[in-house]
Amino acid sequence: MKVLLLNPNRTFALHGGHSPSVGLPLGLLYLASSLESHGIPMGCFFVIGFPGETRRQIRKTIRFALRLYARYNCMPKVGVATPLPGTELAQIAEQNGYLFRDLSPANLARGTSGSGSGFGMIRTPEFDPEYLHRCCAGFHHRRKLVRALFLLSHPAELRQFFHRRLFGVPPGPVQGAPHP
Repeated sequence: MKVLLLNPNRTFALHGGHSPSVGLPLGLLYLASSLESHGIPMGCFFVIGFPGETRRQIRKTIRFALRLYARYNCMPKVGVATPLPGTELAQIAEQNGYLFRDLSPANLARGTSGSGSGFGMIRTPEFDPEYLHRCCAGFHHRRKLVRALFLLSHPAELRQFFHRRLFGVPPGPVQGAPHP
């Protein structure tokens, strides 16, 4: 696994693509652990659907993203690789006949829509856009389950969650609780 980005919003962009097994660099695991232990929110973004990636690697990437969320409260997002014109990915996809759709503006807009819900544009012997879409849908469902389990085991977080949903703002301090 390769770390592509760490931005000021504490979001990690990770890509498991061509590696034989998906693993996280120890430094990043330490960072995730440190941020979580200090209550600093963070997120991570995974990209699936690169040429050369196997179904097994895709499943491992999704499982890893969910484990990172469950263990370190690192909010994961999963996106589908999009071969933007002029990129190495587009060149590889074109040369190998992997393009499922042409690189028209309409197809690129659908292929890059947010939250991994976009329509993939790459089909390899290992996967097709429908498979990637099912993987993303399953990921989103399981991420909601991980969040629900977290909230059930953290009553203060559950209270804040419902307060934000009902009133749009976090709750005020609890009567008798120390002020920050």
